[in-house]
Amino acid sequence: GELDFQRRALLARVLREAGDEPGSRTHWNSAVSTAGDRVEAYETLMTLTRLWKWDAEQTALLWVIARGKAAPKPALDELLRRNLAEGRTMDLLAVFSRQLELEPASAEAKNNVAYASLLLGADRKRAETLATEAFRAAPQNPGFAATYSFALHTVGKNEEGLKIAQALSEKDLAIPANAMTYGLLLAATGDREEARRRFEVARQGKLLPEEKTLMDRAQAKLGAP
Repeated sequence: GELDFQRRALLARVLREAGDEPGSRTHWNSAVSTAGDRVEAYETLMTLTRLWKWDAEQTALLWVIARGKAAPKPALDELLRRNLAEGRTMDLLAVFSRQLELEPASAEAKNNVAYASLLLGADRKRAETLATEAFRAAPQNPGFAATYSFALHTVGKNEEGLKIAQALSEKDLAIPANAMTYGLLLAATGDREEARRRFEVARQGKLLPEEKTLMDRAQAKLGAP
């Protein structure tokens, strides 16, 4: 009855150990679907994936939970942590998009979707709109201001974006992503020396691959000091 999902999961393990990968996948998928939307069943399956070191199945299970109705937020938090650590910007956008679906009025969710979209060059018009909405909701938020200034940079409004970035404190500008954005704006408006300095600050922290690429391109255009 209610424990049938465990039987299917255990059968998946047995089949994998026996070398039957297709059969194992079939029964594991069946175990997940049989769990339905029961939180306790998902917790059991998550425990099994950890014990068996089934990383791919664990990630897929987290997404099943995140897209469902039963306690999606903890799963999204875990996916966020993993994808940040691994620098997976496309997957981060998927996490942020799901968070925005759950909280469509959240300025933070709008900001996060906007920033990841701008980095990836995905749906720029919507990204600009979301960045603007987040900034207008809380203009004193340094993260929202940095994303909005980045959005302005992507459409060539560098002077306007620079004014917003310059209003941030040095503490806020020491955050790698903010330092990168500030550097891009400085480079675009002709302050080459200060742009290089801000890029150096940004490189001291952990950056996403797209952030590094943007800096590399800007620095190449700046030329040698």
